[in-house]
Amino acid sequence: MKSSIKQLLELGQIPADSDMSDELFEKYDKLLQFNQPLSEDEAEQIAGLFSPDCDGLNWALLRAIEGAGCSKEKLMEIAEKCPNPEYAEMLRNRAEKS
Repeated sequence: MKSSIKQLLELGQIPADSDMSDELFEKYDKLLQFNQPLSEDEAEQIAGLFSPDCDGLNWALLRAIEGAGCSKEKLMEIAEKCPNPEYAEMLRNRAEKS
């Protein structure tokens, strides 16, 4: 598992915008800049990190998960672990189109 994934999991779910500091946003943002595609396992592990409303970081998570090249079935499993209904629906839609 990538070090950045471990650090993201230690930080936990991305907080709501109202609870986000600039420093914390930058920390998440930096960790979400992956140099290599994620494995399916890593994509599944970060699925629970989606914020209720921090779209900038949520988009970065979504792109990272999509970049993992997950199978349709795996993407559906990942969508079920996503705590943000809007992004869970996007993941399901992308799975259906794959």
